[in-house]
Amino acid sequence: MLYTLEEAALIDTLDASKLGGKGFNLKLIASAFVNSQFQPVPNALLCTTDLYKHHVNSIDGLNSQIAYLYRHIGHNEKNDLQLYKDISNKIISKSLSEYCKNKIRTFLKANDNMPVSVRSSATVEDGASASFAGIFDTFLGQSNEDEVFKSLKKCWASLWMPNVYFYLKQLNDGKILTSVKPIMAVVIQVQVDSKASGVMFTLNVNSGGITEFTVESVFGQGEGYVSGSLSADKYLIRRKDGKLLVREIVVKEYYYDIIFNNSHSSSNNNNNANSHNQSNTDSHWVKKQLPDHLKYRSSLTQAQLIILSNYGNKLLDLYNEIPQDIEFAVDAVGYLYLLQSRPVTSVEPNYDAAEAMEFINPGKPGESWKLNEHFIRPQ
Repeated sequence: MLYTLEEAALIDTLDASKLGGKGFNLKLIASAFVNSQFQPVPNALLCTTDLYKHHVNSIDGLNSQIAYLYRHIGHNEKNDLQLYKDISNKIISKSLSEYCKNKIRTFLKANDNMPVSVRSSATVEDGASASFAGIFDTFLGQSNEDEVFKSLKKCWASLWMPNVYFYLKQLNDGKILTSVKPIMAVVIQVQVDSKASGVMFTLNVNSGGITEFTVESVFGQGEGYVSGSLSADKYLIRRKDGKLLVREIVVKEYYYDIIFNNSHSSSNNNNNANSHNQSNTDSHWVKKQLPDHLKYRSSLTQAQLIILSNYGNKLLDLYNEIPQDIEFAVDAVGYLYLLQSRPVTSVEPNYDAAEAMEFINPGKPGESWKLNEHFIRPQ
């Protein structure tokens, strides 16, 4: 029920129904680099949906309560939300099994008790039609085993938070979407001490063209980019050869660091400009002044952009040309890590350009292909 990335890569039955969207994507990406000199996916422990079900089954009456909710959901919002709250509280209050605790302890020890993130990986996350981005909980900078235990249960419980209920209504024009019954897997992953971070879209975000990659990055942790509080450097890379076509470097004043729950920072610079807490954890983001020598410098090197381009092509091959939104981080040594990949949902791919055809697999002889709005498939 809990597997390291290396173990999961060898088990074909561990699909998205077992690992959730995020966990399954990490398994796929790690598998694509299994014979490479460098594994760009940080080590992780994948907690399957079976572990979630086992925890729920161990709580007296909870399955019956969940079944009752699904039979009556949508009739009375106040009652629905109270049931959500009750289910969430029961999941958190129940102790983990000793099997689960021992697996986590072994993983933490094997990775020198480095800080980890505990991230939701629901079976509905990172899909092509709805990403559920930011809906479920994530906990960063966890280096104490008890904190990891608590965060795992809180990730499970985040299935039953009000924001999930209202998101399901939003997806269905204000009426609760009863056909979606998500189950939660969780990813416990070694956290990269990011000196730069960002996102690569394997298309041109302005035109939708599939012959170019768009990269946006900032110094420090990715919170500065994700929150929109920092302006990002922007790059446009030609897909076929990795040539840099456009580079827009902004003047940078700040970067984001993280203060971990064991009171050590990922940086020795304590020049704080601002800070705010992560939900339900002692770790928190700190907004700091960027050193003067970095204010006008590109947050990524030419070599790192070339590596990103290579990674982008590899992931497009892996995902059958479905355009990807790839989150990455660069550590203090300069190694580039892939944190997650999901289908692009915010930009419509444009397959009109004639030169795009060189990237399209023509298929078997006699097999015709057509361009779909998300990917290419045999007709």
